[in-house]
Amino acid sequence: MSMVNLPEPRVDFLDERTGKIARDWVRYFQQLLNRVGGVESITLTQVIELISEGTIESSFASDQASQSAEMRKKIDDLAVAVATAPDSTALLAETIKSISSIGQILALKNNLALP
Repeated sequence: MSMVNLPEPRVDFLDERTGKIARDWVRYFQQLLNRVGGVESITLTQVIELISEGTIESSFASDQASQSAEMRKKIDDLAVAVATAPDSTALLAETIKSISSIGQILALKNNLALP
Protein backbone atom coordinates (compact mmCIF):
# COMPACT_ATOMS: atom_id res chain seq x y z
CA MET A 1 0.00 0.00 0.00
CA SER A 2 1.37 3.38 -0.93
CA MET A 3 2.00 6.17 1.52
CA VAL A 4 -0.22 9.22 1.55
CA ASN A 5 1.99 12.26 1.87
CA LEU A 6 0.49 15.40 3.35
CA PRO A 7 1.77 18.52 1.60
CA GLU A 8 4.28 20.65 3.47
CA PRO A 9 2.75 23.36 5.69
CA ARG A 10 4.32 26.04 3.49
CA VAL A 11 2.28 24.89 0.47
CA ASP A 12 -0.85 27.04 0.07
CA PHE A 13 -4.09 25.21 -0.62
CA LEU A 14 -4.88 27.51 -3.55
CA ASP A 15 -2.39 28.42 -6.22
CA GLU A 16 -2.15 32.23 -6.17
CA ARG A 17 -1.51 32.43 -9.94
CA THR A 18 -4.45 30.31 -11.10
CA GLY A 19 -6.85 30.46 -8.15
CA LYS A 20 -7.21 26.67 -8.37
CA ILE A 21 -6.21 24.01 -5.86
CA ALA A 22 -2.42 23.65 -5.74
CA ARG A 23 -0.83 20.67 -7.51
CA ASP A 24 0.54 19.19 -4.21
CA TRP A 25 -2.94 19.23 -2.68
CA VAL A 26 -4.50 17.67 -5.80
CA ARG A 27 -1.88 14.89 -5.60
CA TYR A 28 -2.65 14.41 -1.89
CA PHE A 29 -6.39 14.04 -2.48
CA GLN A 30 -5.72 11.70 -5.43
CA GLN A 31 -3.57 9.51 -3.15
CA LEU A 32 -6.36 9.45 -0.56
CA LEU A 33 -8.92 8.49 -3.19
CA ASN A 34 -6.70 5.68 -4.46
CA ARG A 35 -5.96 4.51 -0.91
CA VAL A 36 -9.64 4.05 0.02
CA GLY A 37 -10.52 2.28 -3.21
CA GLY A 38 -11.32 5.16 -5.49
CA VAL A 39 -14.63 5.31 -7.25
CA GLU A 40 -14.45 1.58 -8.03
CA SER A 41 -14.87 0.38 -4.43
CA ILE A 42 -18.07 -1.16 -3.13
CA THR A 43 -20.50 1.19 -1.42
CA LEU A 44 -22.13 0.70 1.95
CA THR A 45 -25.52 0.34 0.25
CA GLN A 46 -24.14 -2.47 -1.90
CA VAL A 47 -22.71 -4.23 1.16
CA ILE A 48 -26.09 -4.07 2.93
CA GLU A 49 -27.84 -5.45 -0.17
CA LEU A 50 -25.36 -8.33 -0.43
CA ILE A 51 -25.80 -9.20 3.25
CA SER A 52 -29.61 -9.11 3.01
CA GLU A 53 -29.51 -11.33 -0.11
CA GLY A 54 -27.27 -13.77 1.74
CA THR A 55 -24.55 -13.41 -0.88
CA ILE A 56 -22.01 -12.54 1.79
CA GLU A 57 -22.14 -13.26 5.48
CA SER A 58 -21.91 -10.49 7.99
CA SER A 59 -18.78 -10.94 10.07
CA PHE A 60 -20.21 -8.34 12.46
CA ALA A 61 -23.01 -10.71 13.50
CA SER A 62 -20.62 -13.59 14.14
CA ASP A 63 -18.20 -11.29 16.01
CA GLN A 64 -21.07 -10.04 18.14
CA ALA A 65 -22.17 -13.60 18.92
CA SER A 66 -18.67 -14.63 19.99
CA GLN A 67 -18.29 -11.51 22.15
CA SER A 68 -21.66 -12.23 23.74
CA ALA A 69 -20.57 -15.80 24.52
CA GLU A 70 -17.33 -14.52 26.05
CA MET A 71 -19.22 -12.04 28.22
CA ARG A 72 -21.69 -14.77 29.32
CA LYS A 73 -18.73 -16.98 30.37
CA LYS A 74 -17.15 -14.13 32.35
CA ILE A 75 -20.46 -13.47 34.11
CA ASP A 76 -20.86 -17.18 34.90
CA ASP A 77 -17.29 -17.33 36.24
CA LEU A 78 -17.97 -14.32 38.47
CA ALA A 79 -21.18 -15.90 39.75
CA VAL A 80 -19.24 -19.04 40.71
CA ALA A 81 -16.53 -16.94 42.39
CA VAL A 82 -19.12 -15.04 44.43
CA ALA A 83 -20.95 -18.23 45.40
CA THR A 84 -17.76 -19.93 46.60
CA ALA A 85 -16.33 -16.86 48.35
CA PRO A 86 -16.28 -16.93 52.15
CA ASP A 87 -19.20 -15.23 53.86
CA SER A 88 -18.15 -11.61 54.26
CA THR A 89 -20.20 -11.18 57.44
CA ALA A 90 -18.42 -14.09 59.13
CA LEU A 91 -15.07 -12.78 57.92
CA LEU A 92 -15.86 -9.32 59.32
CA ALA A 93 -16.90 -10.78 62.68
CA GLU A 94 -13.65 -12.77 62.86
CA THR A 95 -11.64 -9.62 62.07
CA ILE A 96 -13.46 -7.65 64.78
CA LYS A 97 -12.75 -10.42 67.31
CA SER A 98 -9.06 -10.33 66.40
CA ILE A 99 -8.93 -6.55 66.71
CA SER A 100 -10.66 -6.58 70.08
CA SER A 101 -8.29 -9.32 71.28
CA ILE A 102 -5.34 -7.14 70.30
CA GLY A 103 -6.98 -4.21 72.08
CA GLN A 104 -7.42 -6.28 75.23
CA ILE A 105 -3.78 -7.37 75.11
CA LEU A 106 -2.63 -3.75 74.71
CA ALA A 107 -4.90 -2.63 77.57
CA LEU A 108 -3.54 -5.39 79.79
CA LYS A 109 0.03 -4.41 78.88
CA ASN A 110 -0.71 -0.76 79.73
CA ASN A 111 -2.32 -1.72 83.06
CA LEU A 112 0.64 -3.85 84.02
CA ALA A 113 3.07 -1.17 82.82
CA LEU A 114 5.14 -3.73 80.98
CA PRO A 115 8.05 -2.33 78.97
